[in-house]
Amino acid sequence: MTTYVLDNEHRAADAHHDALADLLDPSTRSRIQELTGGDLAGKRCLELGAGYGSVARWLAEQVGDGQVVAVDLKPERIPPHPALVPVAHRIGPDHPLPPAYAGDGFDLIHARLLLIHLPYRDAVLTRLVGLLRPGGLLLLEDWAARRSGWVVDAPDQASADLYERCQRALGSAFDGNGVDPTWAQRIHVAMTRQGLIDVQTVIFDGYWTAGSPGLRGNAAVIAQLRPRLLDRGLTEDDLDRLMLLYEHPGLVVHGHPLYSTSGRRPA
Repeated sequence: MTTYVLDNEHRAADAHHDALADLLDPSTRSRIQELTGGDLAGKRCLELGAGYGSVARWLAEQVGDGQVVAVDLKPERIPPHPALVPVAHRIGPDHPLPPAYAGDGFDLIHARLLLIHLPYRDAVLTRLVGLLRPGGLLLLEDWAARRSGWVVDAPDQASADLYERCQRALGSAFDGNGVDPTWAQRIHVAMTRQGLIDVQTVIFDGYWTAGSPGLRGNAAVIAQLRPRLLDRGLTEDDLDRLMLLYEHPGLVVHGHPLYSTSGRRPA
């Protein structure tokens, strides 16, 4: 299977997107401001896999009389803004961005937690490079998803084992749908081989604790993938205990490192 396993229309999607925005938007905004010198006025930006549009809306507030094209399979939840153009579009090598939206290219293209899910990610990268204006900036951000060793501390060994079992099952569910957990670590070289210059990678990492955005997001993912987790050997009791564990102050786990890699098209 190569279909994205999560759904923006699921009852847990709001909680998932809110948690991701709380967890990742501060680092994404700081990276974009650093790379652009804080000046996006008049720029044309492309936000891919826009989700609920927290980054797209922020970009729209920065560009002034510029434009932000926000692409998602289901863009209905992207908030309106005069500078923001939501586009329903499937991202893939055989689905180029329609000329009416591609225009003469973009000064900034950003995608977060998107290409890791696409089995044709290298072909998509080639297409994105072709959409950059001369001197344009491409910023790709993806998790280097851990596959073991998550628990730093837990209330007891049984809780630690439960968390690890659930994370392995989640990894299996995503991997079975085309996720490449090594992709984030390969973006830097992939951009260089595409001819981009000034390629830079910054890694954002940290522990997740009770009530943190990382664990809130994890809980929302489990709510969406509950049937798949049951198919992978977890029980209803396991998942109910896990939801309680996520709120326990004794739980400390590794988050997924976010690789934030940028490159520019030569002027």
